[in-house]
Amino acid sequence: MTEQITKNFLQSLLKSIDQINHLSLFGSGETEAKLATQDWNSDTSRLVELEWLFYPGMLFGSLLKWWGDWRERYTRHEGVDIAFYRSVIAQLQNNSNFSSGICNYRNTGSLSDMDSNFNTGSCRDMGENFDSGSCRDTQSFNPNIIIPAVADGTILNICDDFLGKSVVIDHPSFNSTHLQSKIENSTVAVIYSHLCVEIQSIDNHLKNRLAKNHLNVGANVEKGQIIGTVADTSMRKSGIVPHLHISVAQISAEIPCCELNWNLFGNPACESVKFFDPMRI
Repeated sequence: MTEQITKNFLQSLLKSIDQINHLSLFGSGETEAKLATQDWNSDTSRLVELEWLFYPGMLFGSLLKWWGDWRERYTRHEGVDIAFYRSVIAQLQNNSNFSSGICNYRNTGSLSDMDSNFNTGSCRDMGENFDSGSCRDTQSFNPNIIIPAVADGTILNICDDFLGKSVVIDHPSFNSTHLQSKIENSTVAVIYSHLCVEIQSIDNHLKNRLAKNHLNVGANVEKGQIIGTVADTSMRKSGIVPHLHISVAQISAEIPCCELNWNLFGNPACESVKFFDPMRI
């Protein structure tokens, strides 16, 4: 099943990850070769877009794992895991505007079905000006992938998770009034998980985008500022690939910031935290 992601939050996040890491510009060698041989003219332009791909176990509320033994999780997934993408060569007729960052997600089958499902070449629902073009091989995140803040905000806490660090950020631009389940006197926070926040080296042209006071609880961050890189999972026996876990949670203001960690977030009986599907915000 293929579904277009049209919700502003996740679309903005994926677009910002793409742009800061130049993922669309570094497709496979086959993609670059195809671009180099295209017949360009004044009425047609081509670009490389990304299609983001997800196993069912990567989606919000899933009880399935997408790594290791592929068995059930202990609790439902509190967010969305982001790791897989592929380049798509898009053709725009008459130089029409193409909305960069409009992405599909493919709800794949089991691991054994991944290759056949990922390489169907389907590029549907990318807009009426989209020519099917061609899809390239699937790629995945590595520990060099930079994660930016999706909006202005304040760091509420930084805590450990089972792969790295989680950065909890209050983004005031999120309006909680549209959330179906309300917690009175609360804030809506985004939890960026499985990160390395101790950035040892970074390209010179990105140094000015490191979050100020990198990274301290209570510090303000601006949209697009770097909050970390994806944690290295190469030493994990499970074989799980580096990825970003993203959660959106409504949190009671009565909870001290120092207690905003996975002991709290991972407790399904807790009534002071309510998670929402990042694909539906």
